[in-house]
Amino acid sequence: MQKFDIGIAEMLTTGWSRYRAHFVPVTLAGAATFAVYGLFRWWSDVIEGPWESFGVELAGLIVSGAAALPWYRGALAAADDTEAPGWSSEPERFRDLAVASVFFWAGVLLGLRYLRGIPAIFVVIFYAFHGFAVADGKRRKALRALGHSVLLGQGKRLGVAAVGGLLLLINLLAFLPLGFSINPATMALTVAALLITTSWSMVCGALVYRALGRATTVTS
Repeated sequence: MQKFDIGIAEMLTTGWSRYRAHFVPVTLAGAATFAVYGLFRWWSDVIEGPWESFGVELAGLIVSGAAALPWYRGALAAADDTEAPGWSSEPERFRDLAVASVFFWAGVLLGLRYLRGIPAIFVVIFYAFHGFAVADGKRRKALRALGHSVLLGQGKRLGVAAVGGLLLLINLLAFLPLGFSINPATMALTVAALLITTSWSMVCGALVYRALGRATTVTS
């Protein structure tokens, strides 16, 4: 990893141990996010019309992105090995995360659907830490959180991309049960596995976010 004060192996092992230590709050927050997105995803699948479906899918990503605030907070608390703030503390942060999610997910979804996917990769690399930036207690509004994510990655884009690619591969492993058979049991197993891998990835992402923050402070 470029100029990070945490290595890949340390990120994965520390992320896993911290996730295990904070398993219940982090996993419950992830499950709530999954449930919100799943509802919109079902609606998107049954609605007719490509643009209507796109609108519902984007709305689901934005709403579930805002609902992920406790997940981001839980991941940061796990990375710091502290107790996460209450779900109801500072409710205006849900609004800030929703606004940031509009820009983030609109860029990702448009890039994936209509621009052959390349722009979506850059959106993720530049703005991957926007949720942590809203959740970390610095009182950053939506656009400042997006800008802070860009600032953190300056000079470290390849490292951020490498971490993102590695975590993506880990999460793809959760879909292995569907490779054997598609039925309610394997689907339930896949969802459970994906919840664990994404929660672990969130804690790993929080560790990288902290490492990038320390590096930015030192060099600024």
